[in-house]
Amino acid sequence: MKTLFYPLSFLLAFTLSQYAFSKNVLDPIFFTCRTQPATSTYQMTETKDGYRLDLVHHNGVEYIPVHLGMATYASLSKIESRAKELMKMGSFVQIYFQKDDCSHKNLSWKCYSKRPLQVGELKAEGVSFKTFDKSTQVEDYEFQNVDVHLSFRQRKNHIQYDLTSSFVFAKEDCKVHNR
Repeated sequence: MKTLFYPLSFLLAFTLSQYAFSKNVLDPIFFTCRTQPATSTYQMTETKDGYRLDLVHHNGVEYIPVHLGMATYASLSKIESRAKELMKMGSFVQIYFQKDDCSHKNLSWKCYSKRPLQVGELKAEGVSFKTFDKSTQVEDYEFQNVDVHLSFRQRKNHIQYDLTSSFVFAKEDCKVHNR
């Protein structure tokens, strides 16, 4: 029963999220990046006033990407602290940017907003989102990736810091939609 339930639950969650996220289901989509199997999905759409970043963590907040790169034993407590803070944003996230906040070309996006926001229970003084196409060649084999970084700027005890959720998608897991 479990083997059938999990794939169906992913499909149902993603389908419902597409409609739940969209105030207007016909908003033009710029790009979609989705892990295979679906654990996280990032999608950028155009709205009347700007852009909307939709983010779905299909398996729940326990699977939000919180670290990219090398980790040591000494960094585990910081990673755990970051994870607990990022989990406050929830499994289904929408972040809005004004058109002036963003620049983009295909899968390369840079958006930054200094406006205070609340995403789920996560409060931040600003947010940035960037993606970039990256190609790495090792002898005859070429890796093509799309790096995605979502950062929330916070201030605690007069110290400013960024909470960053980063993920690297295989190029084939990202699709630029024809506009």
